[in-house]
Formats: sequence, C-alpha cells, structure tokens
Amino acid sequence: MSNLSHKDRDILRRLAERKMRMAEDPVNLERREAWYALDDGATHRPMVLVEAFDVRDAFRPWDIVGELQCTDPWARRLEQWVFGKEWYEFNILKDDRVVEPYLTTNWQVTASDYGVQKTIHRTDNGGQMTTIYYRRR
Repeated sequence: MSNLSHKDRDILRRLAERKMRMAEDPVNLERREAWYALDDGATHRPMVLVEAFDVRDAFRPWDIVGELQCTDPWARRLEQWVFGKEWYEFNILKDDRVVEPYLTTNWQVTASDYGVQKTIHRTDNGGQMTTIYYRRR
C-alpha cells in the first residue's frame, strides 16, 4: 500500500470514515444485537440477508465503475466492491447485514474435492445457470 498516491490514500481514508460511521450507526448496532440474540435462541424478529452480490445482470446498482476516483487497481477494487457494495447494502437494501468496524482484504478459501469427482455443465448464456453432478471416485 506504500505505493498509493496521496490522492488514493485520501479517498480511501474518507471511505474508511464513511465505513466507520455506518458501523457505529444505531441501526447497525441494533442489527448486531439482533444477531447475538438469534445466536442465543432469544430472537425477537426474523433476520434477513439479501445475497445480491452474485447477481450477473446489467443492473448492479453497487457497480460504481464510472464513479471511481482511485487510480491504483487495488484501491479501485476497495472503492468499488468493499465501499460501494457495502454502502449499497447498508443504505439501499437495508437487510440485516452488519457493517464491521474493520476491513479485511485478500482472504482466500481452498478446499479439496474430498474424493468426490464432479462434472460441471454450464449453459451457453454466460454461465448464469450451472448444474454440478457429483459421483464417488
């Protein structure tokens, strides 16, 4: 991150401040407590999560590529996917997702096939529908 321009750093700092305001918002704090209550089995309402991140159509309101200000590719990804998408989920979708007061980046998940061979069949329309068949090796 030391190679970021001063402009990109300033933009990311402003976005981090916005993220902190969302994390400290009373609505967000209530959501956090509601999840803890659900985990304890004492929920007072159903919890809702909208998983719209993988929507693959042309209408992705959080896809703010035309509005990005950062020039560094890493900073642009943060600006677009972390801050743009998170802001959209908090302010527009208003589901019960909790905005955390910290940022995690560059995590990776790997898994084996656990001895089960898979065959993947995709449609010709850009992979919007996928069928996976599993069979024991």
